Amino acid sequence: MAYNFHRLQVLIIDDNRYIGDLLRMVLRSFGAEQVAVCTDPLEGLAYIESHAFDLAFVDYEMPGMTGPDLIARVRGFESDLVRFLPIVMCSGYVEEERVLAARDVGATEFLAKPFTAKAVYERLAAVVQTPRPFVRDGAYFGPDRRRKLDDFAGGDRRLLQAEPIDGAARRRAAHAAGLSIPGL
Repeated sequence: MAYNFHRLQVLIIDDNRYIGDLLRMVLRSFGAEQVAVCTDPLEGLAYIESHAFDLAFVDYEMPGMTGPDLIARVRGFESDLVRFLPIVMCSGYVEEERVLAARDVGATEFLAKPFTAKAVYERLAAVVQTPRPFVRDGAYFGPDRRRKLDDFAGGDRRLLQAEPIDGAARRRAAHAAGLSIPGL
């Protein structure tokens, strides 16, 4: 199924400007016109706090703040505009330890570098087609880490949070708060 990403508002946080610009070009080829790139993770975090993005791509290794640290801070916010943001963790290091660390801190998806346009599209489609409910389990808050529930025979020990926030709701809330995304 082909999607229209024309209204999608995306933030890319990657300390490598070339990778950020390349990812922006790929997203624009899918129709996403509102794509911002930050090379500094602290600047990116401030952007997330003050703008209503629909999706963020975050690099794993950055000076000043790692991607997992940034995601942990995003998931800790009280504002629904911030904490429910779908985040795709990006990394050139794809060993199981890193993928699980990204998952366990609240990443929505994981994208291996170097990426292909197809892989980027698959992550976008996954966020749209199969949004996972957010859960709170002890210190964890984020997308449900279990992808397959078909054959699960045990009880559900998690407290499901039935409060997903879609992009349109975030944009309406941001508009009501007088926020806009400069330079897009």
